[in-house]
Amino acid sequence: MKLYITRHGETEYSLHNIVCGSTDCPLTGKGREQAQRLADNIINRNLHIDLIYTSPLVRAQKTAEIISKAISAPYIIDNRIREQDCGAYEGAVKRDDQDVNAAMQNFANRLHGGESAFQLAQRVYNFLDDLSSSGAGNAALIVGHACVCRMIHTYFHEITNDQYFGYALENCTLAEYEFHETNDRPEPL
Repeated sequence: MKLYITRHGETEYSLHNIVCGSTDCPLTGKGREQAQRLADNIINRNLHIDLIYTSPLVRAQKTAEIISKAISAPYIIDNRIREQDCGAYEGAVKRDDQDVNAAMQNFANRLHGGESAFQLAQRVYNFLDDLSSSGAGNAALIVGHACVCRMIHTYFHEITNDQYFGYALENCTLAEYEFHETNDRPEPL
C-alpha cells in the first residue's frame, strides 16, 4: 500500500511561528491556495489516491476537503492523527523558543498539561498499524500536522533524535512511504 503524507496549509499560527498544537485555527487564504496547489499537483502527477485520512482539527480538515473535492476521493476524520497537545505552550510562545524546544526534546515530558512525544507516538503508530493491516485501498493520503508528520517519518525510518527534531514537512508538500505485505516492518522508499 502506498502512503502519501502532507501537512495542512498555512495558518496564522504557522505564519507567525507560534506553537499551535491542538488549538483549532483556520487556514489563511494562502493555506487554502496551498491545498489547491497540492490537489493540482496530485492530479498533474497522476497520483491515484483511494482515501484521505485527516486530523479532526479544522486546518487539516479544510486541507483534506479541498483535496478531496479536487481529486474525487473521500476523506475520513481520525482523532489519532490530530496534532500533539502542547499544553501551556500553545499560543503562548514561538516555535523556536528555547524552553519549548528543551521540553519537547524530553520525550516523556507532557508539555505542561499537554501530551508527551511517547503519547503521540503511541496513537500515531497504532493508527499506522491499523492502516497497514486493513488493506484499505492501494493508496492513501494522510493530512496531518508538523509533529504527526515527523512521527510518521519515524515509523518508516530509523533516525537519531537530532534527525527527528531536524525533520520538517513544509505546508502542503508530499512525503511518500509504502507498506509491504511481506514485511513485518514497513520499508522506506
